[in-house]
Amino acid sequence: MDERLPARLPSGDERDAAAARLSQARRDGRLVLAEFCDRIDAVYTADSIESLEQITTNLPAAAPVGISSPPVFSLFGDIVVSGRWRAGDEVRVRTVFGDARIDLAEAITDDDVLHVRCATTFGDVCVQVPDGVEVELTGLSVFGDRRLELAALPRIPGTPLIKVHASTIFGDVRVRSAGVPQAASVWRRAVGRLRPVPPEHPAPPT
Repeated sequence: MDERLPARLPSGDERDAAAARLSQARRDGRLVLAEFCDRIDAVYTADSIESLEQITTNLPAAAPVGISSPPVFSLFGDIVVSGRWRAGDEVRVRTVFGDARIDLAEAITDDDVLHVRCATTFGDVCVQVPDGVEVELTGLSVFGDRRLELAALPRIPGTPLIKVHASTIFGDVRVRSAGVPQAASVWRRAVGRLRPVPPEHPAPPT
């Protein structure tokens, strides 16, 4: 007969205290945005005090080295920002005849609001965020579509607000969370349909 006591559920104060430790770890640069979101979500769904303790006891001791994010410009080329990088409170990207693709999954930010400012001419803007992050999208697109596609999840407490200001001329804007599949832009599909199909040559006789 198993006489072990049932696991004790964490109290609201204990969950909030664990969330505060994770928030401090994010501000210290010890947790990237996606991992922070995963751990915070686990804090508020933990079904025992032991599970809650495991979430906060294996935090990195020190912040890893990250890269800075100064204003970036590209002419006739794409800009891709991904992997572990330090976003700070603002990211600026400008391209002409090139796409701007920013992945915030492993971004390090210590602010409650992160501004992402993108401008492209003949290029798309694609910003990917972790699931459970709130996003505001502003800006203007001329001859291009704008889509904000986030997973149908409530905002995870403690996550920063992502403000994306994106302006394009002959380019689409797409902001999506990690759980939404990637898709080709509308104007690129149109250009693909206009490309001539190479003629088929008969195989040489054998």
